[in-house]
Amino acid sequence: MSVLSRRMFCAVATLTIVPPTTHMAAQRLVLPGGHRRSGRNLRIHGTVASAMVGVPVTLGGRGPFLFEVATVGRGFSVRSELAETMGAMRRQDGSAALPSAYVGDLALERSGSAQLVGPGWGLPEPFAGVVGLDVFGGLSVGLNFRSGEVLLGPTSLGPADGHTIFAYERFDEVVVPVSVDGAVFDARVSSGQIRAPLLVNPSLAAKLAASEPQPAGDAYAEGRRFELHRVALRSNARVGVTELPVSSAVYPGPSDENSLGALGLAGLAIQLDRRNQRVRIVSAA
Repeated sequence: MSVLSRRMFCAVATLTIVPPTTHMAAQRLVLPGGHRRSGRNLRIHGTVASAMVGVPVTLGGRGPFLFEVATVGRGFSVRSELAETMGAMRRQDGSAALPSAYVGDLALERSGSAQLVGPGWGLPEPFAGVVGLDVFGGLSVGLNFRSGEVLLGPTSLGPADGHTIFAYERFDEVVVPVSVDGAVFDARVSSGQIRAPLLVNPSLAAKLAASEPQPAGDAYAEGRRFELHRVALRSNARVGVTELPVSSAVYPGPSDENSLGALGLAGLAIQLDRRNQRVRIVSAA
């Protein structure tokens, strides 16, 4: 969830070699775990597991533990058994204060109010929990769904161009225009949704279908059971000029909102400029 620039140098025997200054060294700092810092930019050597991007998080100097980076939701959610090993006490609201949390050398926010989730959580192993984008403060977040690499920094995206960069209205909900054979509809980017590459509402599924619906198993949400169906799409889905690995859609979802899940982001790289509420979606290098 690493493409690292490689630097070559040569030293001429007649030149005096000057040790780098502290500032220069900080610009090219290699951190434990293969993470790299260049000024205010941090490149995290993460991983892709169950189609989701995860980052190694240390808690109180222990770990690292793998946490999924979610584009939907806020703060920390963590397995209750891990919190117990940390000595965290459950509050009446189901939260607990975790020890100080770090990714590389970056202190994460909101770990003092982590939501504890007990056995039966649908989060697959080896993830110990989930972090929302807000734990990275005001930094932009880049997620590579091919390599697992995560880029954090103050980068700002340019204006929305309808090709690779898109604006979204709600600060905590990244919505992009998805097109299938000329039909355009909004879908929420849901990196933690692994039920299907694309979840849509039934009426939209009927418009996009190129086949009869087929059974796609069951799902549960908020105490309700859903019988899922899958239809082939008339063409692969796209976001702007970027083709998605999405040739079918599943319906219904837990709500009428359409959801572009982690499987629909496979092989892509997304960059989220949260400050300006813009997102870029391209094929990963």
